[in-house]
Amino acid sequence: MVEVELKYRISRPSAELDKFPIANEISQEDAYYDTAGRDLLRRGNFLRIRNSGRLDFKLNLGDASHLYCGESSFPLENIAGKRPEIDDIFLGCGLKPNGEWSDFAGLIRAYGLGILGRISKLRKEYRVDEGLKVCIDDACGLGIFMEAERMVEGEDLSPDEAGKIKAEMEGKLAALGLLAPPYEPVNIGYLELYLMRFDPEAYELGRYKM
Repeated sequence: MVEVELKYRISRPSAELDKFPIANEISQEDAYYDTAGRDLLRRGNFLRIRNSGRLDFKLNLGDASHLYCGESSFPLENIAGKRPEIDDIFLGCGLKPNGEWSDFAGLIRAYGLGILGRISKLRKEYRVDEGLKVCIDDACGLGIFMEAERMVEGEDLSPDEAGKIKAEMEGKLAALGLLAPPYEPVNIGYLELYLMRFDPEAYELGRYKM
C-alpha cells in the first residue's frame, strides 16, 4: 500500500469538522529506531513501534515532497514469522543483519538499532469521505495538527499520480470547509519535527527538511 498524506499545523480544528462523527479517539506512543549512523533517516526511511504492539515501516519511494510513502506493518507478536519479509525491507534500505533473530530484541541487536525519538500524541479520527481519513493530532511538545490520509493500492506511485491525488484531497478539504485559516502546510513528519526541536544534529542528517 502507498499512503498519501497532507499535514497542516493549526491553532484549532475547523468548526465544520463537528459535522462528522468521530470514528476513533486514541492515544499513540511511537518509538522510532535507527542505526548509530542514522542510515534509515539519511535515506528517508523510518521504522517505528506503535503502542508497543506493531512494527511499521514507512519507506521512501523517491518522493522529494515527502507527501507519500510505502507502508508495511507487522504485529510484534508474530514478528518471527515475518522475518523473510522484514529482512527484505531492511535489505532494500541498504542494511543486512549481523546474525539471526527471532524476536524484536533480536532484531534490534542484529541490525544495530537504537531509539531515535519518541512521539506521544492524542488522535481523533474522522471519516469525511470515501477513502479519506482526517485526523486531529495533539502531539506532545510539537503542537496541534490536522492530517488527511488516503491509502492507494499497489507498491509504487509516480510523482504525477501523487500530485493529482494530493490536489483532489486538498480540493475536498477546501470544499468541506476543513481548511479554515489560520493553518500552515507541513511537509515533514512528526519525527523530523521532533528532531528539529530536540536533536538538530540528527535532523540535519535527514533526507526531508521544512
